[in-house]
Amino acid sequence: MKYGFTLQEKAVTPNVDNYKISRILVSNDAFETLVKKWDGFDEEN
Repeated sequence: MKYGFTLQEKAVTPNVDNYKISRILVSNDAFETLVKKWDGFDEEN
């Protein structure tokens, strides 16, 4: 079962591309069941 997909890494800012950020696309169900259970997840911030 696939919960999400990785997208092409993009530069953190358009003008400075020496840092890349990974982008992950997940379904709403996967977000609710998996991501919200992560210890470091903070919905308030």
